Amino acid sequence: INSDDNKPWYPFYCTWMIGKNLDTGDQIVKSESSSDDVRTLSWIHHGKTMILVVCKVDQPKTIFVNITPQQFDLIKIDNTISWEKPSIQTSIVNSTDPLIINGYTILLLQSL
Repeated sequence: INSDDNKPWYPFYCTWMIGKNLDTGDQIVKSESSSDDVRTLSWIHHGKTMILVVCKVDQPKTIFVNITPQQFDLIKIDNTISWEKPSIQTSIVNSTDPLIINGYTILLLQSL
């Protein structure tokens, strides 16, 4: 894949999110999920906490981030808008608020 043609493809966007935000030497930090349906990977990149969340099932899930209260930039792709044409959604969220995801999701939280 040599370009982003705005036709979402989940593995492409997962690689895009990681590739833009994980460098050699970044510190991987422990993260875990209480559900086998949700996987996480966390690291420190240029002093910012990054949390990648992947939901592997087509079911709504509520996610709680147990971290010191702070705000995060959220970048995600899921089927909230349309299953046929999912799109990247962005927002700012607080770590104290639950995150609602809608089925298959790739989500990246970046501390502000």
